[in-house]
Amino acid sequence: MRPGLRPFVLAGLGVLTGCQAFVNSDPVGGIGAPCARETECQASQCIEGLCTMPCKVTADCPEGTICGAKTCQLPLKAAWIYEDDPGLEQWTAAHELGRQAAAKLPYLTAAKAFLNVKDTPTLAKTLDQAVGEGFDVVIATSPDFAKTVDDKSKQYPLTHFLACGSPFTSASESSFYGRDYKAWYLAGKAAAIRSAKGRLGIVGGFVSPTAVRNINAFTLGALSQTPDVKVEVRWAHAWVDVFTTDSKFAVLADELSLTGCDVIAHQGYKGFTVEEVENKLPGVSAIGNNVVNACDGKSRCFGTVYWNWGPLYAGMLNAVHNAASAAVPASFYADIDVNPDNSVVNFSSTDPNVAGPVGMELANIAATPGVGTFFSVQFCSTEMTPRCFNQGATPVPVDDNVLNTMCFFIGAGIAPDLTGVVEKTDATNPVSADKPAQVPPEGGCTPPPPM
Repeated sequence: MRPGLRPFVLAGLGVLTGCQAFVNSDPVGGIGAPCARETECQASQCIEGLCTMPCKVTADCPEGTICGAKTCQLPLKAAWIYEDDPGLEQWTAAHELGRQAAAKLPYLTAAKAFLNVKDTPTLAKTLDQAVGEGFDVVIATSPDFAKTVDDKSKQYPLTHFLACGSPFTSASESSFYGRDYKAWYLAGKAAAIRSAKGRLGIVGGFVSPTAVRNINAFTLGALSQTPDVKVEVRWAHAWVDVFTTDSKFAVLADELSLTGCDVIAHQGYKGFTVEEVENKLPGVSAIGNNVVNACDGKSRCFGTVYWNWGPLYAGMLNAVHNAASAAVPASFYADIDVNPDNSVVNFSSTDPNVAGPVGMELANIAATPGVGTFFSVQFCSTEMTPRCFNQGATPVPVDDNVLNTMCFFIGAGIAPDLTGVVEKTDATNPVSADKPAQVPPEGGCTPPPPM
């Protein structure tokens, strides 16, 4: 960030238009300073609580500012760091759509994307390059970048770093993510409506509390529709399938179809699972991931969990550039919204039999921002002590700490009457008995405590 600037926040995460003024180093009355009346602004006007001035072209504005959305503003440059190519991988494609939306902000004079940053040395070099090129804000779009970004934020305290899914925060570093488990809950409900067999499959990505939490949310959504539903999980142990042939996400979809799963979701960053269902698994439906168009051109893909990063990017960039009243929040955790244009996480379905009930459920979930309520129902696990949560007359909602460290699966019952998340006693034998699924001890998840 440029010398003399301190990051501050504007309330809300929506895209702000009109008065989007920036501050300068003048502590009172400069362009972008907070105001309640004209006399508090030096050679400018108080417009919507900020000192600025109307303009038609940049020549109308003081030196060092630009004319954007008909007001004078200080410019801002933002860089995005991608682990992959948005043309090849859906997680990155979703971020690219968000970057394109953010690039329309009137004060943003540069919105550059750095692609294919796949290892730590390349990441460190790319962050150095972005700072060297004068970018005021650097947005790291992969949780795998967290440690290196944190190190660089200490090296470059005048640049503000926004790190996706990072546990690290500081005066010059913020973390961001979204409550994607709410979209996965809706996907689970949709899958149960679509299923004729009451057996759903999900190809898990990289084993982590986030992946487990979302599988549990998917399962709770399915259970809300079909109380005896089973969700079989098989792990790819990766987000991105490195195979060019015989994709592991495709192979696992095949295996799930053989055990009777007639709806299969996946957590991968590419669409191999959806492609496999479409091309080779008749009688099976698929749920896409990451991008709203994951089902385009697919007759058996009927819905997708997706990210809409644009509103969150706009809110975060507004917070960084508008040094008016308070420090940039340490973290931005976006929620689901009934308006798809504002919702950072969401689920969309093309099946009219699914869209109506899911839309009603979305309205219920969106009415309770924050952690929400659907994890407050009673549910059990064979991996935890105590076995069941929220027993008794007064359910206690699961909090963020539980959700962000969740390494146990929801499930109850005795075989063959199991419900919740299951796996096969013999993964190579599709007719072997189900058993309660257990989370592999990797990716930040440790073996469960002894019963």
